[in-house]
Amino acid sequence: MRLGRRVCLDVGERSRRLAYQWTGGHPLLHRQFGSVLLELARNHRDGSNYVSTDPFCDEAIDIFLGRDAVMTICHEVSDLLLERYSGTAVRLHELSTACPQEVAQLIERCGRWHHADLHVLRNFGLLLGSASEPWIPEVFRWFARTIESYDRRITA
Repeated sequence: MRLGRRVCLDVGERSRRLAYQWTGGHPLLHRQFGSVLLELARNHRDGSNYVSTDPFCDEAIDIFLGRDAVMTICHEVSDLLLERYSGTAVRLHELSTACPQEVAQLIERCGRWHHADLHVLRNFGLLLGSASEPWIPEVFRWFARTIESYDRRITA
């Protein structure tokens, strides 16, 4: 991560994987995750030029989820899906609240990888991977499982 080097962070492989797992590469969410790593690095400086992020990257998750910008992005995605693609919003909720191992089975039941709802989710970057190994970025899974108002709107 070139941006990490610019601010004297040694962003390790574990940090990169965790950031991608949680953000799915969404640029605004990824930037928020990186900002949290930078904040944490300031507390872990030991006098060396570069701070390795891997030792504390797990601490970043709760801080990341608590950021207003992250919540705003999740709400905006939710609102857009509910307003324009209500069936897709329901499908995302089903996939997000299922355990990761069940996601492929749910996709198979709804008509495979090329189903219209799944196509929208893939275009929005909310469904990643392949037909045999699909996955939802953890931030959206967390949002669907945690945010009560989202759950009420989706099941209404």
